Amino acid sequence: MQHAVSFEVHTPTMPHPHHNQTERFRAASMIADWLRGHGIPWFIRDEAVSGRPFVTEAVSGVIRWRRWLEHVISKIAKRPPPAPVLPHLLLGLYQLLIMDDVPCFAAVNETVESAREAGLATPLVRFLNGALRTAAAFADTFKKERLILPAPIRESYPDILYSRWAKEYGNAAALSLCEWSNTRPCVVVRPRPDRISLEKYSCMLKEAGIRASPHPFDPKRFLIIESSVPASMMPGYEEGLFYVQDPATAVAVDLLDPRPGQKILDACAAPGGKTALIADSIATGRGEVAATDCNVSRLHRLRQNLRRLRIDNVFTAKLNAADMDEVKRFCKGKRFDRILIDAPCTSTGVIRRRPDIKWRFSETRLQTATRTQKMLLLTLSEALEIGGRLVYCTCSMEPEENEQLICSFLRDNVRLRLLVEKKIWPPETKTDGAYAAVLERTA
Repeated sequence: MQHAVSFEVHTPTMPHPHHNQTERFRAASMIADWLRGHGIPWFIRDEAVSGRPFVTEAVSGVIRWRRWLEHVISKIAKRPPPAPVLPHLLLGLYQLLIMDDVPCFAAVNETVESAREAGLATPLVRFLNGALRTAAAFADTFKKERLILPAPIRESYPDILYSRWAKEYGNAAALSLCEWSNTRPCVVVRPRPDRISLEKYSCMLKEAGIRASPHPFDPKRFLIIESSVPASMMPGYEEGLFYVQDPATAVAVDLLDPRPGQKILDACAAPGGKTALIADSIATGRGEVAATDCNVSRLHRLRQNLRRLRIDNVFTAKLNAADMDEVKRFCKGKRFDRILIDAPCTSTGVIRRRPDIKWRFSETRLQTATRTQKMLLLTLSEALEIGGRLVYCTCSMEPEENEQLICSFLRDNVRLRLLVEKKIWPPETKTDGAYAAVLERTA
């Protein structure tokens, strides 16, 4: 049933707080940039420092639910809305249909007013106003209709990704993965045991009025922050008492089993969560840890994080670990007891935190990623000591980047053998998705 709007509808808006207009204007501008292919702002991706709750929620939410919101637009508009009005319309619809703490009148009136202040042409403002009022009138209908839509539209996923998961894991599992990835992510922190115990840090949070609970996947090391507060405002942030990271990141480091006295290479280290885990695990003994990355800006962020954490037992350097000659120059004949390859990937296991990832997935991106991953395995396995352990890991759910890649690599590299591999399924673990394989170099 069409609930189409006319360009003629216009109702005067109600008074509203200025800061709400400003926030909506910023959110609409960011959505417009993303629709033009310019990516999303850094603070939307960085839950550690985000102090803009409405903007972060609105922008990430529109990106997460874009396909369903555009389906709703097709029901309330006779033709596709002009490009200038689309960001404001998506923003208003997200507030109306999904956000549960924005009154309908505010979602409509303040979105329309912010669009007017942004310089949107009067006919488009009228269209926006009419469309949002129609959506508000039929909000309950649209919510009920969503439940019977085809799964990719209902859960707002591209056909290519949903069909891949359905083929690999089955329809029920694919739907479960989509549903989990559409839930709002929470901040999870790891108190650093050499600095403060989990129990003591929990008490610090309680004294600061911040609710927290142990993460069920790894309750002895990770805390879920239940209060709405940026990690940068939590006690101990500047002192490096904790690091913001998902428990799934610890799986690869646990399998790496770093020990004092070993020579360890973290070859794709930025932003530094796994590096910090490695450093903390050998903090009580001597060891040699090298953390590298091929991207200068990411390397800078790695160094910033290590400084904040007061980690001084890690050597950092720029290195393209997929380049055999560059790796040879870096190693200078030295071999490592432990090598971690946190490989660049399609990142389909972290869509819950980065909803833009699902719209960037393609077979071309997948093929590009697997080529890089194969080169990383080939070059870095040459730097592994006999009897040494190499852990390859991704935050991808795609078999081509995980078990299939490892199987193919081992067929052509008989000097390495698979000890164990592990895959993290987010709907069960309530974590990010991840894969890790442990390879050992034989004589």
